[in-house]
Amino acid sequence: MGCKAKLEATGTLKQGLKKHDKCLKCSRQAKVLLPYGPQKFCEKHFVELIEKRFRKTVRRYSLIKRNEKLVVAVSGGKDSLTALYLTNKFFRNSNKIVALLIDEGIKGYRDRALKLAVKNCRAWEIPYKLVKFKDEFGFTMSTIYKKMKKSAINLGSPCAFCGTLRRTVMNRYAKRLHADKLITGHNLDDELQSILMNACDNDLARFLRCGPISGVKSFKQFVQRVKPLCEIPENEIILYADFVGIEHYS
Repeated sequence: MGCKAKLEATGTLKQGLKKHDKCLKCSRQAKVLLPYGPQKFCEKHFVELIEKRFRKTVRRYSLIKRNEKLVVAVSGGKDSLTALYLTNKFFRNSNKIVALLIDEGIKGYRDRALKLAVKNCRAWEIPYKLVKFKDEFGFTMSTIYKKMKKSAINLGSPCAFCGTLRRTVMNRYAKRLHADKLITGHNLDDELQSILMNACDNDLARFLRCGPISGVKSFKQFVQRVKPLCEIPENEIILYADFVGIEHYS
């Protein structure tokens, strides 16, 4: 985990804790103070809380059904690897799970993240499929960025291009892998940010992507996308990943 991200998450979730504060569930020393409640938890019961919330979200919105084939989009970051870890932990006996790794060709960033993603997939014995922009489109994001810098026309942010291409690859390979559901690692912060931005832009089409279920189910060419982490704040995911030992790139 990145030191800065870990310190920020740890600091936020420990503010107000006193030396002798005890866990809400047991007599152990509290390690986490959640601002809502407030609620204090030891490491063990905080982990159980996050896992319970994950399963509750899945049940409430019927995100995963027995025997469905699940493809999990994995970048190598905390969110996607946590989504993969939890999906594998609770559904490996009832569902077939495949990790989908996408290499956009961003030197010095994506290569390191993908190494960690592959390492975790092997450690958890999860099959994975690695897809490269270079093979799919004939270019990388590094190439696009260089061309955009040279262009006399303002083409906007390269992130917009990257997001569109990533979604194309995700859906294409979810179909090729015969997935029933495509799982992404969007957290509560991501969802709130999307809602506010799309509301301000009056963008109804993108607004409809928000929530635990997104994508168009009625069209056979699309695989339904689901977000089982969408009710968990980002800083809690960072701390959970640290507590259970998920090695990720940040």
